[in-house]
This record gives sequence, C-alpha cells and structure tokens, in this order.
Amino acid sequence: MNDKKIIVTLPIVFIILGVIVWQLFFSEKDHKQAIIFNWRSSNTIPGNLIITYPLSGTLFPPEIASPTISWQEKTGDIKNWCIIIHVNQDKELISTFLEEQQWQPDPEPWEQIKVHGLNNDVYITVLGYQKDKILSGAQTIIRTSSD
Repeated sequence: MNDKKIIVTLPIVFIILGVIVWQLFFSEKDHKQAIIFNWRSSNTIPGNLIITYPLSGTLFPPEIASPTISWQEKTGDIKNWCIIIHVNQDKELISTFLEEQQWQPDPEPWEQIKVHGLNNDVYITVLGYQKDKILSGAQTIIRTSSD
C-alpha cells in the first residue's frame, strides 16, 4: 500500500517541481520576449510617457560620451521598463529591461549607436509594462553629426 502511494505521489511532486523551476527561470524571459513581440506587432505606442532626454531631433557630436536617457511616466504606476534602440524602425541595436526611469548605454553599444546615427535616424523607444502587457510608451529620434 505504501509503495502505491509513493508511485502515485512521485509524479505529482515532479510536476510541481517542474512548474516551480519554470516560473523561476523561464517566465520572466517569456514576459520579456512577449513585450518585444507585442511592440513589433503593434503599430502604436500607448502614450502616457514623456522622454525628457534626449529630445527628438537631437544631433549628438561624434565624440560625446553616452547620454543618460530619461523619461517620466504620467500615471506613476509602472515599475518595469523596456528600452529598444533601433534604426529605421527595423534593425534592433539594443534592447534592455530595467526598473529605473533612466538608462545609460555602455560605451561599446553607444559607439555602435553613433555609427548607425551618422546616416540614419536612430529610434529610442521606451515601453512601460506589467507582465507581458505594454501600458505606456514613447519614442524619440536621434542622429550623430558627421563632424
């Protein structure tokens, strides 16, 4: 009788452990992938957010250090952010997820951004989200000066 209980309960224990492991290691990654997918498949950004720096149309000199990108969310309820830097709306250069309302690119990616910005608009998209739902967002465009 005890052997039957072990045989019956052992698969249940493995299922529960599997769900716990999935939640710990994969669910956050799935949410992040869903945010990127939802953004790519949508033609609109929900608003409720203002990028305070850099302003759209900013022309950065080629020798400048990476700026701190900052924004304000109007409702104050969002704690999770996704930053996507892309060229001409299609080539993604960087995507990162954070909990602060500002972000500064590391020097190496910033150099890549500046190079792409010489001949193209570089779009900085900031998305506020919870789980896999985008709740607010804004976009600004920058370029790099050739001299």
